[in-house]
Amino acid sequence: MHMPDFSGYTPDNYRVDFDQDRVEIAYISPEPMSVLEPDAPGPYPPNMFKRASTGPFRSFNPEKYEEKYGLRCYEQMNRDTDEQICYGKRDSNLNEYLLLDVMVPPYSPGHLFPMMTTRYFSPKYGGVEIAWRSHMKNWPRWREIDAQIWKYIDAWNVAPKRPVSVSAPVSTTR
Repeated sequence: MHMPDFSGYTPDNYRVDFDQDRVEIAYISPEPMSVLEPDAPGPYPPNMFKRASTGPFRSFNPEKYEEKYGLRCYEQMNRDTDEQICYGKRDSNLNEYLLLDVMVPPYSPGHLFPMMTTRYFSPKYGGVEIAWRSHMKNWPRWREIDAQIWKYIDAWNVAPKRPVSVSAPVSTTR
């Protein structure tokens, strides 16, 4: 999909590898609900945040942050990087969070196309992992991007509205 109107590919943009208006949905994949359990491995944002902010392998100080675009952003520790980890609610109506990896200026010389990326779990539809990315110029609109992705997921959903009962198999032998 493409910003600002999420219109998709056009003859003008489909051949541009690094279109700043492109939002790429890397994948949408089923994920077990067990990732919601405390300290479980996997892409559940509260568990990911805890792993990254505590213990011997912590990558940032959870007490040192700044608010940016409705997220709490933390600088990476012990790294020569232009990246931050941002954490917050992805939808104010839901108790769901995401971690957004962002590149912040000044960008190192090797970063010609600075990006923001996320990968997170949602319990919706029985458990879904989503990963998407876009150019950093779209950072102020991260919430709008995520909401649009969910509009597509809701439209694409082919799961039955209610549980389907399974009956006993019919025997084909006499």
